[in-house]
Amino acid sequence: MEKYNLDEKGGLTRLLKKKPSKFLLKDDTINFDHFSSFNSVKMLMLDVSNSAVKLRSAEENTDLKVSPDDIIVLTYFTDKDYYIISGQIASIEKDSPLEFTVNLLNYEKAKDLRKENKRYVSFMGTISLSKSSESKSSAIIKVMGLRAIKVDCKDEFQTGNKVDVSANLDKKSKLSFRGEIVKKQKVGTLFEYGIEVKEITESNSRLMHSCVGGVLE
Repeated sequence: MEKYNLDEKGGLTRLLKKKPSKFLLKDDTINFDHFSSFNSVKMLMLDVSNSAVKLRSAEENTDLKVSPDDIIVLTYFTDKDYYIISGQIASIEKDSPLEFTVNLLNYEKAKDLRKENKRYVSFMGTISLSKSSESKSSAIIKVMGLRAIKVDCKDEFQTGNKVDVSANLDKKSKLSFRGEIVKKQKVGTLFEYGIEVKEITESNSRLMHSCVGGVLE
């Protein structure tokens, strides 16, 4: 079975990556995904650096409900490449039109993510201890692989815990499986968990593969 492999690569590989300011163009548009909406929203890039980007909504009447520290995903097309970027909202400057700054966490070319069998996402979900009567804890799924996910959650669990996981992929698709927490760390006020899939139905496995591969084709 494939092991948990969703952590970012370091060392020389990371140093050689093209910096965001070299491929993100100021005044160009970028697709923005947030767990409060199933639809991507076009954003205008007002300012770009290697660590952050300032955005303004290019659309009216969006159903976005964003807050500082929210995990988001940006998708950007250049003439030659297709980039997927994970980020976190740093601050909100205006409500109308919506204008805010995003700290850039990780970024990859789509073809490289495809080779690693993972995808940056922003899905609302829940995790709970398996075979427990305790209530479910809200979680944000931020990285998805073929047999593992990475999530943020305000509630504390322990490495080795068996958990039931669900994620709302879109209006019609809900992913569910049983997994084991194999990594844990505190990130600000939240806990970040790496969860390996242990039990999953065939239909949910197909859904997970489709989610990871579909946007990267």
